[in-house]
Amino acid sequence: MSGLEKLPLDLSRPAKPLFLKPRGFHLRSLPIYDVHNMVANSSLTADAFTHILKHCKPTTLVQCAGTSLEFRGLVVSELHRRYFFLLRIFFGPHAPEFDNLLRIHSAIVSGSTALAFFSWTDSWRPGDMDVYVGDIAYAEFVHDLERRNLATLDTDFDYHTPTSYHGISHVRRYVTTSGERLDVIQSRTANPVSPLLYFWSSVVVNFLSPSGAVCFFPKTTLEHGGFFTNVSSSKLLAAKEKYESRGFRLTQVPTWRPARGTSTHGTEILTEKPILVHDFLSLLPGEPSVSQITRDGQAWALTLPSAPAVSGTRSLPSLQMFAPTDNPPSASAGLNQIS
Repeated sequence: MSGLEKLPLDLSRPAKPLFLKPRGFHLRSLPIYDVHNMVANSSLTADAFTHILKHCKPTTLVQCAGTSLEFRGLVVSELHRRYFFLLRIFFGPHAPEFDNLLRIHSAIVSGSTALAFFSWTDSWRPGDMDVYVGDIAYAEFVHDLERRNLATLDTDFDYHTPTSYHGISHVRRYVTTSGERLDVIQSRTANPVSPLLYFWSSVVVNFLSPSGAVCFFPKTTLEHGGFFTNVSSSKLLAAKEKYESRGFRLTQVPTWRPARGTSTHGTEILTEKPILVHDFLSLLPGEPSVSQITRDGQAWALTLPSAPAVSGTRSLPSLQMFAPTDNPPSASAGLNQIS
């Protein structure tokens, strides 16, 4: 498409609203209706919009996706581009093959790489990649990783010794084809997301998968904020200083994690608070997206990889934010009040 052609999409036709703005929650960007008017009245080409989207914050992309189904397609394409851009930092031209590996074994990417996805307009880039794999799938994942020559095992790292971190069984350290560090981490459960329940700060409770990206504390994270309880080791202190140097304001609170519990269907609850989900694969709201988590009543819970889908649960929405309310808890707040 040349730069002189008009956009052959009906951007004036609104899609089903995908951004739900709750009472008392304000974003530092255009309201959804202003974005809609800007798009509907514009004579820009699709190429021009595609270029503009490359420089937009995640919150702006959510708003833009709600203007029309056609514009939503451009946003989904941009999200997918960002995902593969991050994979190419570590795997270069082999990024699609690594994506396939994540898909086959239902693994996720977390840590600074996932945070970089939700901090797209920042100037920093991730220095390493953390991949989390379910306990059952772990052996096959590392076997396939090495068989495909996507990374070389770092023999100086004591990967045989179980880690002392909660939720984690083993860690193997690799050097990728691009010379970057890759840590492959085994979850203590069949679900690779469960270690996120024990992370030291809310700012890193995010993950990427081939089908979508999830941010568990969208209001604070997207505004470069986060909570932590304590930094009891030199390693955690270094991590805190690293993220503060990247522009994040970390606030110490008595506790910030969701109340632990089990859903009515026997799955482990992640949070009862709103989360942000970006869907890479679907243009239609309500279709299945990220397989590792699911809506269970009023909560978000871990799925059971070996079990069939729980009857009556709702699939994750596409590109939808559910009224974030993750405010800092007070010292007297009960666990059920803490996001």
